[in-house]
Amino acid sequence: MAACENEDFEIVDASKLGGNWEQELVVIRHNEAYLRLAGDGTNYRVMTATAGEDASGVRPCQDQDRLLEAAAQLARKHECVEDIKFDKKGRAYVLPFILSQSEKDSDDVFTKDVCELVSDFFVIYDGLKSVAAK
Repeated sequence: MAACENEDFEIVDASKLGGNWEQELVVIRHNEAYLRLAGDGTNYRVMTATAGEDASGVRPCQDQDRLLEAAAQLARKHECVEDIKFDKKGRAYVLPFILSQSEKDSDDVFTKDVCELVSDFFVIYDGLKSVAAK
């Protein structure tokens, strides 16, 4: 997946989830993992990150409650139902979306859509921060 231009986050290759995914990606901002995408190059599960990336020293998001709430709000904004699950260590995560690249969309268009979704997530996440700070 190409880089998201003019954003304060990165989407990079990862391999934390295990399983038979053809591609795993992690959304990182300020050396913290926020979201993970796992899929086959066309269809991706988008979920909140419960762990960091050991190899690169990226830690998990430090405010997991706000992370889960932001993902849930993002799902509702896009008329999806957030699916709360638990990983093998019992940590809660939200699976708000399955993203699919349609046959008519180029890789660039799909990447732009993913970047916009992640940007929307951070608008919500940062908005929750400013509310908490009041």
